[in-house]
Amino acid sequence: MTIQEMHYQFDLLLDKVSSSQKPNFNVAEKDWILNHAQELFVKQRYSGNNYKRTALESTQKRIDDLRTIHVQNVTHTSVVDLTGGIYEFIINDANVPNYLFMTRGTASVTDLDGCNGTAILKVTQTDDISEVLKDPFRSPDVSEIPCNYGTSPTGSGSSLYLYSGTNTINSITISYLRSPVTMSYPGYTYIDGSTTTEVGCELPPHTHAEIIDIAVKVASGTIESPEFMQIKSQKLMETE
Repeated sequence: MTIQEMHYQFDLLLDKVSSSQKPNFNVAEKDWILNHAQELFVKQRYSGNNYKRTALESTQKRIDDLRTIHVQNVTHTSVVDLTGGIYEFIINDANVPNYLFMTRGTASVTDLDGCNGTAILKVTQTDDISEVLKDPFRSPDVSEIPCNYGTSPTGSGSSLYLYSGTNTINSITISYLRSPVTMSYPGYTYIDGSTTTEVGCELPPHTHAEIIDIAVKVASGTIESPEFMQIKSQKLMETE
């Protein structure tokens, strides 16, 4: 579905409520609503906070919903040794463009005996790290490395911190969801002064109607129509 078709379907569905109540959304506002709906769609399908209560890859549909933005198995060697058994991987657009959520992570590890292994990155709560490092059954080895997230002291972006113990981390390999491209209708002046070009939705075609339904539901908050909200909620339950 092109961006023009998405705008048309948005108008069509909104018109069905009451043409006298429908706000006069301009092209830029429709783009904003559609992009906001796309963002909500991605987060709902990732987290399971949706009508079906199914999260990423829990069903075939959930696999296909986000497959075009699910980046798989990218290896990074830009892991910085902070000494003391702590490594930092800075998450910014230079290293991980448009990063949204990590879905899987492993590290190439070498232990003190020179043995190499591929360790699973296990996200661990910050206040549990010290306890995990002292626990002989959960401490870092060539099969599992605890990690957590935080802000980089260098101010370069958020970071993934890996706690390797006595092991050396050579690289990490991650799979992640990235933000989808921002949709835009061509030919109007954006708030930054640039002229927009035509950019359609890059999510799979079967998701476009669902995104429009979410967009119409968002717009219905302006209309404040209880009947319309109920109709759209029912449709979302049936189609998503």
